[in-house]
This record gives sequence, structure tokens and C-alpha cells, in this order.
Amino acid sequence: MPLTLPAICVAVLCLLIVIWAKRARDRQEMELHSITPDALHALLSSNQEVLLFDVRQPFDLLAERNSHPWIRLRPPLSSAPFG
Repeated sequence: MPLTLPAICVAVLCLLIVIWAKRARDRQEMELHSITPDALHALLSSNQEVLLFDVRQPFDLLAERNSHPWIRLRPPLSSAPFG
């Protein structure tokens, strides 16, 4: 019985460490696949072919539907190829 509280504390501490490590790994992966607005602007200005995935939902696009000529709309979870 006297070891119950320390065992619970150690288990909670281990759980917190695992959660922290997963969040750090997820944050690092997100940064790997992200781009800053300035870097995106530089890429678009350099006339390189850029494939940009806009993951907003259709409702989010109603206000901006015609604001960007390079946007090709595709329904979410569609297997149709871009074109």
C-alpha cells in the first residue's frame, strides 16, 4: 500500500513524457511540411511550377472562390486527379 502513491506518480510522469514527445514529433513533422507566407510568395513570384494544396473546406472557399487564378478546386477525399 505505501508504494501505491509513488507508483501512480511515476505512471503519470511517464504518460506526460510520452505525450510531450508525441507533440514534439508532430510539431516537427508539421514544420517539415509547412511554408511561411514570405517563402510561398517568393516561390510564386519566381515562375517555378508550384503545387499548393489548399485543405480548406468548401464553405471556407465561398468568399475567395475567384480571388486566386491558380486555384483548382477539388472536392475533399476525392480520388480524382488534378487537371
